[in-house]
This record gives sequence, structure tokens and C-alpha cells, in this order.
Amino acid sequence: MLAHESQLNTWTYDKPYWNSFTFATYGVGRNVELAVTLYGVGHPGSGNVAAAAGYKHRVPLAEGSPWEPAFAFGQMIPVSLSGTGLGFWTFAVGSVRLPLLRTRLTLGPSYGSKQIFGRTALSALAGAEQPITKHLSLIADWFSGSHDLAALVPAVQWNVSHSFIVIAGVKLPNTPRAGPVSGLVELTYELDIK
Repeated sequence: MLAHESQLNTWTYDKPYWNSFTFATYGVGRNVELAVTLYGVGHPGSGNVAAAAGYKHRVPLAEGSPWEPAFAFGQMIPVSLSGTGLGFWTFAVGSVRLPLLRTRLTLGPSYGSKQIFGRTALSALAGAEQPITKHLSLIADWFSGSHDLAALVPAVQWNVSHSFIVIAGVKLPNTPRAGPVSGLVELTYELDIK
């Protein structure tokens, strides 16, 4: 899977604000994916650009349950392209799907270094996904705290096809450190590589 997210604000400052994340993942084995990510490329420059490699492992907890409980954990090792060295990010989340509404809720801890978060930060990571139709969902992701990624992002997810997803929403930062309120677009394309 290849994905790019851009956050843009042209109405708050004299100069437009733009921040981005670009990543690729590759599934290996059952419920494991390897990932590479480029964090923090934008304008004006964040002074905190990093390239990272890592993994995520998802563990279904009760196959066949209408609650679809799952646990996931992962790690990234970022290398600063801004001269601040090698860092870390470790996270774990649990999730369930509410059977009647099909809402998926996710919650867990995140602990990462300045190469991704601007400073070493322990925070909560939460998410919600509400399917509306087969191709359309309402989603929201949130990082607690006051670090560079601390924000609520409510959005609409449109599954254009099996391979192509468009997410459009707004980034509502917890603190000015996470940048201004911004429009957000993410494009995801899943490659069929055998």
C-alpha cells in the first residue's frame, strides 16, 4: 500500500502552511506489515523531518465474534533528516466493533521520541470508524498531549474502489505546537503484488 497525507492551511498565515506524511506498507505473513514513512515534509519547514522503518502486528482475539476484538502493536525507528539522530516510536491498541451499529472503536498508548513527535511524548491514541454505506465511512483519529502530532482529525473515508481510498477531513490541534487548524487529504492505493 502506498499513501500520502497533506495538511494545508492558506487562511491563517501570510504564507500557506503545509505538512505531509508519505508511507508505504507491505504485508508479510498473517496480520503483519512492514512500513517505511517520511514524516514532517512541509512549508514552512518544520525543522523535524524524519524517515522511519518499522512494523505493525494485528492479532484478532476472537475469530467469528460479532465484536471483532483485536489487539495491535508496532514500532518505528525514525532517523532524523534534520540532524537530531535516531529515535523510536512504540504503540499498542485494542479495538472492538459494536455489532449493531458496526462502529469500530480503538484505544491504546503511544510512546515516541522527538524525531517524530518534536519531543519525547507518552500519549493516548484513539480512533473511531462508522460505516455509512459500503463505500463511505465517518472516521476520527486523536493523539492526546501537546506534542507535534497532538490533534483530533475527523474525516470522511471514501472507498473509491477495492484499491483506492480517499480520506478528507480537518486537523484540529490540541495545541499550537501541532500547527494550525488545517484541511487534510489522504490518498491510499493498494498494489496487488504477489
